[in-house]
Amino acid sequence: MKNFVHRGEVLSLTAPYDVLSGAGFKVGNIFAVASGDAVSGTAVEGQVKGVVRIVKDASVFAQGDLVYWDDAAKKATSTVGSNLLIGNAEAAQLTGDATVDVVLFGVPGFSGQVNGVRVAHALYDYSVDGAPPALRPIATPFPTMPWCLAA
Repeated sequence: MKNFVHRGEVLSLTAPYDVLSGAGFKVGNIFAVASGDAVSGTAVEGQVKGVVRIVKDASVFAQGDLVYWDDAAKKATSTVGSNLLIGNAEAAQLTGDATVDVVLFGVPGFSGQVNGVRVAHALYDYSVDGAPPALRPIATPFPTMPWCLAA
């Protein structure tokens, strides 16, 4: 394929702050785990897909629970709030555990989802947005076809 660039499991990103190898960081809505130490503003390779072990807060995770990134604390958390959704817990983790194994989603996360992310969709309101072209009334109606109207 002519337009294939790379697998996208590791991205070259600009460190938004000083990061250490193995630490999580957020660039816009991209979450990654640094493959090496980097000073703020320099290039760093970041793992965006796969399973990674990262530091967490006191959150308790059941297997499969959604995991968010608290960029202020620089830790994984179960608190939704304005935190970035980064993946789900591979295994259960207790309050005293320092880390959580996260299956990274590898897609842009979403911040501020009150009940987590379920399905992305758009709500179309015909009264506000108008009918799409396929549903707009036709200027000249179809001629009456008696054989279609028979009961």
